[in-house]
Amino acid sequence: MLEDQKPVPTDYLIGLRPGVSIENTGHQVVLCRGAEGLTLRNDEASLRFLEKLSSSSCTRSELLGSWEQNPPASLKGQVLLDRLGDLEWLIFSLDFDAPEGRSVVTAVPVSPGESSGMAPQPWDRPALRAGGRLSPFTYSRWLSGSTVLRSPLSAYEVRATGPALPRLLASFTGLRPPSAETSALLDLLHRARMTDEHEEDETVLEQWEFHDLLFHCHTRDGRHERPSGGTFRFAGNLDEPSIPPVPALHQSYFGDVIPLCAPEGSTSTDDMGLFQALQQRRSVRQHDAPITLESLGVFLHHCASSHFTDDIDVVQVSRRPYPGGGGLHELELYILVNSCPGLEPGLYHYRVGEHVLCRVADSGADTEALMDDAAFSMAHPRPQVLIVVTSRFQRIAWKYETIAYALTLKHVGCLLQTMYLVATAMSLAPCAIGGGNSELFSRVIGSSPLVESSVGEFALGGSARTMDGGR
Repeated sequence: MLEDQKPVPTDYLIGLRPGVSIENTGHQVVLCRGAEGLTLRNDEASLRFLEKLSSSSCTRSELLGSWEQNPPASLKGQVLLDRLGDLEWLIFSLDFDAPEGRSVVTAVPVSPGESSGMAPQPWDRPALRAGGRLSPFTYSRWLSGSTVLRSPLSAYEVRATGPALPRLLASFTGLRPPSAETSALLDLLHRARMTDEHEEDETVLEQWEFHDLLFHCHTRDGRHERPSGGTFRFAGNLDEPSIPPVPALHQSYFGDVIPLCAPEGSTSTDDMGLFQALQQRRSVRQHDAPITLESLGVFLHHCASSHFTDDIDVVQVSRRPYPGGGGLHELELYILVNSCPGLEPGLYHYRVGEHVLCRVADSGADTEALMDDAAFSMAHPRPQVLIVVTSRFQRIAWKYETIAYALTLKHVGCLLQTMYLVATAMSLAPCAIGGGNSELFSRVIGSSPLVESSVGEFALGGSARTMDGGR
């Protein structure tokens, strides 16, 4: 072995990553993937090397054997393999001829490529220390007939097929004794950055929860190549979509309808400029007086009323005071009333197109529990009005792929800031709440939490007692 050759287990089978094309132009052989390209001389050794690499059935030493008749040239093969690894164009496999039958485990890069800087070549990592185990950030899924292991810390995914896999994975749980096969598998997972040995500062990782890190990496570009953005994946043929889009306006409830006041001419919101509202914005948990139905109507009009609805292709869009991706506006507002003169306690849905409230449910044990949750979060008595923000998930997911729920959370943030500023300009008492019971709320409105569920809460009261010390 040459001194600069990097150690790698001899039983790894190395192949080309899916999507890498090979074109023989006569004088040269060109490898391409996306915008990246690599050119080789068209000679017998290079062609033999590429043929072996394409088969995904050769070890590193077997691949470098393509230059065995010219040992000095084998350095060229090492440099070439390292370059392909830097481009993240290589896959690494273990082939187990187990008693249960043949099983194959393959580490495949999933990051965009060299520019990600995420995926060190597996042979760049030191061997796993004794007692190493899977990272708590590693998880598995069953996809298309294979068990797939992934981690937000890794630029690889590990795909496993074969009847021996349950036994191999069971050894990681301590239910079965380790074997040479499981040690080899764990070493591959380690080199794919899926074990508890990693380069990151331990104190940094301790402050990341699994679901937060997974959500962050899944919805941001750089560590995956999944389609992302407005892909319209359920549109099919726009003339006849495979799944029809959800209408822009909620198919509302059938309870009593309460008309709301809309601002006419000059209102209190005209007396405060944007910059002053930004400077005075606070979370206020105590109130001087009850909020009036008139103030509630003006507040909802400025925050969330729909100015128009239109059709673009086959999807309806609308315009509201706060931004929404693609004009889809999947958010809905429900008003849970505790104390508001002129409005009976209970739950109401705000019809953004008509600027009215529609009664959904009377006060009961479930609505009382929602109020109590809000009071507990605020560390104050129950708010006069609790605004519950829901998302009709399929409305946003029909167009956007990978980032749909991340967009919903961004939209909630935009809406909450809008409500803060309007409430501040109207001298009302606003307070965003950090969490809520989605299952309970879905039960109150009679909806599946997979169809429509609460994603934000906002307490509102009459004139603010004080704005000093709020956040």
